[in-house]
Amino acid sequence: VFATGASTQLSLTNVDIQVAGGGSGSSGSAGSVGTSGSGSCTPASDGAKGAPGTPGPGATAGTYSATGYTPTPGGTGTAGATGDNGAAGSAGTCVSVSSCADDGSGSCASSTISCCGSPGYIGCPGTGSGPGAPGTGGGSSIGIFDWAAAVTVTGSAVVTGNGGAGGNGGAGGPPGSGSQGAAGLAGKYGAACHVGPSNCALTCTCHCIATFGSCGAGGAGSLGGAGGTGGAGGGGSAGDSYCWYQGGGGAVSASSSMCASGQPGQGGNAGSSNAGASGNAGLHN
Repeated sequence: VFATGASTQLSLTNVDIQVAGGGSGSSGSAGSVGTSGSGSCTPASDGAKGAPGTPGPGATAGTYSATGYTPTPGGTGTAGATGDNGAAGSAGTCVSVSSCADDGSGSCASSTISCCGSPGYIGCPGTGSGPGAPGTGGGSSIGIFDWAAAVTVTGSAVVTGNGGAGGNGGAGGPPGSGSQGAAGLAGKYGAACHVGPSNCALTCTCHCIATFGSCGAGGAGSLGGAGGTGGAGGGGSAGDSYCWYQGGGGAVSASSSMCASGQPGQGGNAGSSNAGASGNAGLHN
């Protein structure tokens, strides 16, 4: 029964009112997936995981106006942060080898050198994931809604259902993983040399030509930090269960009547720090 307006006067006599329970709110969807790192990055950092996002706040209680009851959705959290670049790659291995090279006069000369592989590359970070969507609010079960009107109830029965539960907020999405930096390159040295080209004596263009070999393994690359997980969505508000609601200066006067209200709804994300407001129940507000 819906009565609004200061000029409205409604009399209910020997009326049986039964109202279904309020509908439950919808749960929020999970946040978007973070992007995994790829390749190598600079400069070096510590490879730490990105900070997690902040959860969205739980919904405040639903509101009433001349048009009825309006549930309140939870709030949206923040996205997770991007991870840090990986640490500096490991140094390459150094070995002592005999290497040949041009001695500056066109002849080949050998010497013992320390031949080292290059350091490993720095891994790139993953991005943070998106926040979960908030839960929506549940509906209320109201037998008689009175806004600014004068309502009289005599010899009647009013039975309401339970208030609707608030929807749970969605979880933050999976964050992106960090990439593994590639290993460094092996070192090079003059493994074999000869004076050339073949007719260099005739052209006076002789020089030492080296055939290069590999020595000293490259260092291991580092791992970039994973992104942070987005914050969960806030829980939606829960609905009320009243035999009648009076607002806007309206009043309900009841005599020789029976009221049986349902149970109040439970807010979304119950028991968590961002739970939605739970409902109320009783004869009236």
